[in-house]
Amino acid sequence: MLKIRFFRTGKQHQPYFKIVVTDKDNPPRGGNFKAEVGNYNPRSKDVELDEEKVEHWLEEGAQPSGRVHNLLVEEGIIDGEKEAVHAAGEPEEEEVEEEESQEETEEAETEEEEEQEANEEEVEDEEDEEKSEEQEEDQEK
Repeated sequence: MLKIRFFRTGKQHQPYFKIVVTDKDNPPRGGNFKAEVGNYNPRSKDVELDEEKVEHWLEEGAQPSGRVHNLLVEEGIIDGEKEAVHAAGEPEEEEVEEEESQEETEEAETEEEEEQEANEEEVEDEEDEEKSEEQEEDQEK
């Protein structure tokens, strides 16, 4: 299966990407790719694409990676919506367990707050009763 993906070039802290067509199983190391279809400079947001080549490879069955897909949508080469590339995959078991423990902690805190509010209301009611009793005694005098 063919993929249209980024191939990083450039210096350290100065990224520059070639957009290349390569086999999914073989990353494009050292210029080992089928075709170069464009360039992308993330620092200046410059995009250079050969639309004919991109369309040709898409017709041949090449699938764009998530970020390349979003770039092609921005440039109007393909129709559709952008993909959420940062949320790929399912959370690991540890993350799920942490979320469950956080929910349990939040529930416990909520219960404690409700108990405190109930206790405060009881104290206020008792104080109100004492005041009303004192007022009644004052009125009787």
